[in-house]
Amino acid sequence: MFLGAFDPLDHTIDAIFASGDLVCARQTWRGHHVGNFYGVPASDRNATFTSTAVLRVRDGLIAEAWDQIDLFGLFGQIGMPPAAS
Repeated sequence: MFLGAFDPLDHTIDAIFASGDLVCARQTWRGHHVGNFYGVPASDRNATFTSTAVLRVRDGLIAEAWDQIDLFGLFGQIGMPPAAS
């Protein structure tokens, strides 16, 4: 969904930590809003937003993943999605 709505879409890993089988990464994303995103049509605006990913690694592969994205901050930059009816 992000790849179709933001081009280019770049990210930076701001911090990364590991404990046991868990890895946590804090990331900053930057992109140009060029396509529909959750019902918000392309705004032709640049946006910067953050996310935090927690990954469980098993046998060298990602076995589980949880992501938290600052969608409120992102929507504040590109426009809010239409209200559900």
